[in-house]
Amino acid sequence: MQTAMGDDPICVVCHDVGREFDSCRSLILYDNISRKIILRIKKHADTNVSKTCSRMLAMKYSSIFRDADLIVPVPSHWTRTILRGYNPSELIALELSKIVTVPTTNCLRRIRRTAYQSNKTVDEREINVTGAFSCTKDLVNKKIILVDDVMTTGATLNECARTLKMAGATYVVCITIASTGINEAAS
Repeated sequence: MQTAMGDDPICVVCHDVGREFDSCRSLILYDNISRKIILRIKKHADTNVSKTCSRMLAMKYSSIFRDADLIVPVPSHWTRTILRGYNPSELIALELSKIVTVPTTNCLRRIRRTAYQSNKTVDEREINVTGAFSCTKDLVNKKIILVDDVMTTGATLNECARTLKMAGATYVVCITIASTGINEAAS
């Protein structure tokens, strides 16, 4: 694992393979404890947890938000949003937007319902999300903060970043609450 911006780890898989996003920062490593935090947001729309995590992200990465033009949540497919009643990434993005005063937009659309990523290999995850997103906004020369709850292999974030850059974004940094880190991402 390599480091940049202080002690923040950079996954060697992302570093060696190359990604469409320019950087990715996570608040904590994904483990049994952080899994419970994520599930409070993902399964229960716990706004207290999403607010707390968003405040912590804003404090830890304040310099990243200073130059950003827009905050964009990773979209859920509309059928999942209806079933769940909300998009967990959007909860985080909206809270971050209030704190750092950078506008949020839902310009990314998931145009194809994808299978859940869990229990898929790195390659299967990338194939699963290829072509799954579109952008509804012109983002020429925009610096984007792409928000999701968890980064595992980076396949979803990578495909979203690719879509945002195709719409003209010049810089995409991913912000997540948790990341699996090198051990799980490389498997």
